[in-house]
Amino acid sequence: MRFEAEVHGTVKGTELTYVLVRYFASDSDTEPTLVEEHLMQLADEGERIITDANGHYQLADGSFIDPAKMEPDGKYEFARETFKRDVMAEIAEAAGRRWQRGIEKKQSGDWTGDDTKPAYVDGVSVKQGRQIIETDDADPKGVLARADIEAIKKPRVVAAEPIKGGAR
Repeated sequence: MRFEAEVHGTVKGTELTYVLVRYFASDSDTEPTLVEEHLMQLADEGERIITDANGHYQLADGSFIDPAKMEPDGKYEFARETFKRDVMAEIAEAAGRRWQRGIEKKQSGDWTGDDTKPAYVDGVSVKQGRQIIETDDADPKGVLARADIEAIKKPRVVAAEPIKGGAR
């Protein structure tokens, strides 16, 4: 399986990043087996508890504690650090999970909600239909400006008037 992802912007009025993914059953396929929209909670940076090489958590006072020895009702204040998130890996991980779910449910076709494009479960056509998901260039989490995302960014989706169908 291989996939191609396109980032179309931020879903209007939210902090969700719209990612359109095309899944190909094999590397030689030219047409996707499955097309899906992902509304993802991506962020450029994250925050995590600082750990040492043994996996012990650093407390705010600088000492470390073994998670296995922590009191269940203990009130701990941990030292934290900010880190750059691997957004492309997060997209790939979500895409892989969706592909597996599609295989398990025997799904194929276009699952973007656009009734002009066929979607199937076990070879049987499935009716979809909903409003198009509009995106904008808002970037509240600093994702759209990243160079790796810029490389897969496509024109944002805009609906001039309410229409039935999915993102294109």
